[in-house]
Amino acid sequence: YDDMQTIAKHIKDRRVVIVNFEEMPQDIAQRMVDFLSGAVFALDGVPKKVSGATFVFSSSQVDLEGNIMGDEGFAKSNASANGNDFPAFNFFKK
Repeated sequence: YDDMQTIAKHIKDRRVVIVNFEEMPQDIAQRMVDFLSGAVFALDGVPKKVSGATFVFSSSQVDLEGNIMGDEGFAKSNASANGNDFPAFNFFKK
């Protein structure tokens, strides 16, 4: 949890943070994704899922392009293509 505050500080300082939650229990990883998503949301950013348990967190000052995973787990070229500018990520979805 101490790491989450450090990561949130990096996001606040307008740095891009990539976090892989693969080795964590799902319930703890979900809490951390929720916490970091809130930090990103406060800076008008949108968290992006790039693979199974890997996420990119950044402020609105960063424009990311490429194959970003959508809510359904399929690659999309634009994370808000589904009309949801602040998607909720759920590790329990396949």
